[in-house]
Amino acid sequence: MANHKLKAEGSEQKAAAACSCRLPPSAFRLLHSPRLLLCALCVSVVLTAGCGRKSPPAAPEAAFQPPTCRGDILLAPEPRFTRAGRPVLGPGPAGSWDAVDVMNPTLAEGAGRLLMLYSGFDGRLWRTGLAVSTDGAKWEKRPGPVLESSPSGWDSEYIAANGSALFFKGKFYYWYQGGRDDRVRIGLATSADGERWTKHPGPVLAAGPPGAWDSEAVADPFVLACGETLFLYYLGQDQKQVQRLGVASSADGIHWTRYGRNPVLDVSSGSFDERGLGEPAVIPVAGGLAMFYTGRDAREFRRIGLALSPDGLAWRKAGVALDVSPSGWDSRVVADPHVMAAGNRLLLYYGGGDVASPDENLHGRIGLATAPVERGFRLEFAEASVRPAEPRGDTPNGRWAFPYEKDSLVTLARAAATFSIEVPPKARFRAAVAMPLAGAGPARALVRIDRHEVFSREVSAGANRAVPPSRMSERFVEIDLDLAPYAGKKVQLELAALPGPGGERGSWVQWRNPRIVKESKP
Repeated sequence: MANHKLKAEGSEQKAAAACSCRLPPSAFRLLHSPRLLLCALCVSVVLTAGCGRKSPPAAPEAAFQPPTCRGDILLAPEPRFTRAGRPVLGPGPAGSWDAVDVMNPTLAEGAGRLLMLYSGFDGRLWRTGLAVSTDGAKWEKRPGPVLESSPSGWDSEYIAANGSALFFKGKFYYWYQGGRDDRVRIGLATSADGERWTKHPGPVLAAGPPGAWDSEAVADPFVLACGETLFLYYLGQDQKQVQRLGVASSADGIHWTRYGRNPVLDVSSGSFDERGLGEPAVIPVAGGLAMFYTGRDAREFRRIGLALSPDGLAWRKAGVALDVSPSGWDSRVVADPHVMAAGNRLLLYYGGGDVASPDENLHGRIGLATAPVERGFRLEFAEASVRPAEPRGDTPNGRWAFPYEKDSLVTLARAAATFSIEVPPKARFRAAVAMPLAGAGPARALVRIDRHEVFSREVSAGANRAVPPSRMSERFVEIDLDLAPYAGKKVQLELAALPGPGGERGSWVQWRNPRIVKESKP
């Protein structure tokens, strides 16, 4: 794991000695050792001598093509994950190669099998192990590690499964972090069966140039395949030991081009990720991409955060997705996310521990948490046609309908927002409707399909004066309409508002999270 505490040794003499430092053996300590920090302090002295490292070019913003893949997961603003009762993978018996900690799960599905690569620690070294499963809940370890440090070369002193596995073009790819002489880089191994691996001879991503946001180390790779293009989300560390996340793209998984405006996700002062963030896991969702990542706070507690993006480049943080438990085996560390969808469930595999340590000896185990999800697509306001079309000066966008809050749209009385959609088989229209502001006149919410009314309900602010903001959602009425009669057809779905009794003064309707939900297999 790459996001852990750095400690400084405070003398010039120690700093000078650190320029020839050796790499700590621990995977978790690698980016957070005193010697790595001191090596960074020496950079300005040894820079002219050259470090013998090369980094791929950074593409200008306009030239970098963002991920275009999108999914059908309707991710809730605050997903509600439920933990499995116990870890799905634990340490091996005393004396084994993974007897102390197991962490960093990454999964790949291919050739009819589900594989998990993970980090194992024996008290001295980290290595990469393999477990297999048919259902994602019960895992069988393969004996011994499948990857470890090379006898010589760039990863001869350290290797860790802070990596990303992917079945791509008929074989398994596995990007991992390793190093020598305190230089942490990202490497690649490939396999036909997921059990016997061949390493690429050199690192595929090195640290950035001096002064860059990733000038000191690159780690925690996660690779997303979008068609024929691969996107690498990774941790970068600068000379001040700040750890942030960036992105690069590749056609072959070996030659990478960095995004010119990296980093794409930064630390937040006073937040759960104020000390650093890393270990990204990105999945396509309806309307864009979702990133689950590890954040560490001032106490070295680690939690899994969530960020959302419409294009994979501009990200908005959405808070903590999975917190530490009040007690038990994952009460101090919840990290290393790997996320995948299975029917109407989102599966979140993670590494956990009950010791807030920046390196190893966490009593590390691998857990599983699940959250219910819908599959389909949201009705985005930007894709709606609004009627009436003439301007209205007293609204946020000067129109008769407008976006409201983070997941809603509003239609004023006698106005409508119309969406042109193709209805999937076994689909439903779902939304919540209300008039949440006190003092507004009543209104009638209407749903029309091809001009035929399919839903009508009067909504009123009514007693909202007595409803505190924390309970405002209780005023919403849920809509759940069967769209089976329209399956396979392209229709015009209209969300409209009419004035209720007493006229249209102040009348409007809020439509929260309007969406088309399709049935998915479990």
